[in-house]
Amino acid sequence: MDYVRLILTSTLLVNSLAPVAPVRATEAVGQDREANQQEGGQDKGAQKKKPGGGGGVDTWDMEGTISEDGARFVSQKDQKAWTITNPKDTKGKQGHRVRVKGDFHSATGEVYIKKAIDVPKAQ
Repeated sequence: MDYVRLILTSTLLVNSLAPVAPVRATEAVGQDREANQQEGGQDKGAQKKKPGGGGGVDTWDMEGTISEDGARFVSQKDQKAWTITNPKDTKGKQGHRVRVKGDFHSATGEVYIKKAIDVPKAQ
């Protein structure tokens, strides 16, 4: 009888010390945001949209052509046209094949070009 009592006591002790499944940090943050929005507050995470940080904004290096009027950039890879938000900074590159580094906003189809370098023509 003491043997059975020892086993039951040990089993209860081990089960009581077992860790409770932790709540994932992303779930907790999501719940906090939902609660904040329901209370009429702004989602602070949505305000921090930065390149590479989500929100549909990514910094990429890409080859393509800047249109003759300097308003659009067409990528060589998929022929997608992006509206250039800072056309004054691409002055002198209109109609040229270039490699650009910029912040691409996939939701709006806009790009802020940080750097544009002419690509030599293939011979």
